[in-house]
Amino acid sequence: MTYWPALPAALCLLLGSPAIADDEPDALFAEEADKSVEEAQPQADAEALGGDDVAEDAVAEVLFDEDAEPTPEALRQRAQALSRELQEVQTELRQLDMPQGNGRAPVGLIENITLPDNPTRADCEVFIEELAEATQGQNAFSTNDPQVQKLSQIPPEHIDLLIGATSGRSPLRYHASYAMREMDFSNMRSRIDTLLRDQPALIGLVVNQGWALDARDAIRDKIIQRPANLGMAWFQAASELNDPALYAAIHDCVLQARNYSQVVLMLESMADYDVERTVSALWLRNRVEGSSGTRYQVALIAVRFGYVDALEELVSQLAQRGSYYYNNNGENTYDTQRAMVMRYIDYSGSVQEIARWIAEHRDELVFDHVTQRYLLPEQLERF
Repeated sequence: MTYWPALPAALCLLLGSPAIADDEPDALFAEEADKSVEEAQPQADAEALGGDDVAEDAVAEVLFDEDAEPTPEALRQRAQALSRELQEVQTELRQLDMPQGNGRAPVGLIENITLPDNPTRADCEVFIEELAEATQGQNAFSTNDPQVQKLSQIPPEHIDLLIGATSGRSPLRYHASYAMREMDFSNMRSRIDTLLRDQPALIGLVVNQGWALDARDAIRDKIIQRPANLGMAWFQAASELNDPALYAAIHDCVLQARNYSQVVLMLESMADYDVERTVSALWLRNRVEGSSGTRYQVALIAVRFGYVDALEELVSQLAQRGSYYYNNNGENTYDTQRAMVMRYIDYSGSVQEIARWIAEHRDELVFDHVTQRYLLPEQLERF
C-alpha cells in the first residue's frame, strides 16, 4: 500500500488534492552529463522556489480573509509560497516509489538484463522494455548509470527504437540520450536515405548528424505529402535542403503544424523563401477561428511583420489577464508580456490607454521594419 504524505494546509485549500506536475523536458541528445529530476527544472523555477522565506502571516491573511483586498506583493508571496509547497510535495511523492535510497535503479537487476549476440529487432524491443521496467521510479540520472552502457549495445540499424525511448515519459529518456552520444553512426550515412524511408523516427539523427543532403530524396518525398503536424526535425531538414521546389509544400505544412514560432524562425533562414506569405496565411487563418492560445502564439509572429491587428490582439489578451497574473513559478507574466508589447510602440500608459491609442491611430500607424515599431508619421522622424 502506498501512503501519501500530508499536504500543506494552504495547498489543500486551493488545490483540493495532491497534484503532480511531471514536466521534465524530452532529452534527445541532452547536454547535461549528470542530473536529477529536480535539477532538470528551469532556472527560473529554481529561483522562484529558492528565494527568501515568505512570511506565513501575510500569506494566511490573503488565503483566509475573504474581505481583504489582496495587494500585488501579497499575491506574489502567495504564488511563491504555493509553488514551494507544491515542489516539496512532489519530491515526497516521488520518493515514495524510489527503488533505492539514492534514487537509482538496482544495479544487480540492470546487469541481469542482457542483449544476445547479433540481436534481431524483436530482441532489441524486449531488451529496451525490460530496462525501462527495471528503471521505473528512478529520479536521478548519470552518464555512469549501467543503463547507458547497456543501451549503447543497440545496433545502429535499430536506432529508431532508441530515439523512441528518449521521448515522452519513458524512464529511459535520459539514459537513451546519453547512450546515443557514444554510438558510431558513420556506417549508416551511405544508407540513410533508404533507412529514413523505412524508419521516419531517424529524422532526428539525420538533423543531428548533418545528413540532410544525404537523405534529400526521403525528405523531399515526406514534405511533398504535406502531412499534418509535421515534426520540427522535418522542417529543420527541409530548411537545410533550401530547395525552392519544396517551398509550396513547406508553406502548406506550416499551416498544419504546431510550434509556429520555431518553424517561422527556420523559414527566415531559407534563401528566397517568402516568409511573409506564410505568416499572412497563418494570421488570416487563426485571428478569428483560432483558440485564444493559438491566436496569441500567431500574433507574436504576425506583429513582427507589420500586422496592426496582431498588436491589438496582444494588447487585448493582456488586458483580459489583469495585472496580477502569475505562472506556477511565481513570475508575474503580465509584466513580461506588457514589456514585450511596449517594445513595438512609442507610447506609454495603462493597457487600457494603449488599447485606445492603437484604436484611434490604427489607420495612421506605420510599421518600421528597421526599428520593429509601429509609429505615427511624426514619430518616424525621431527614429
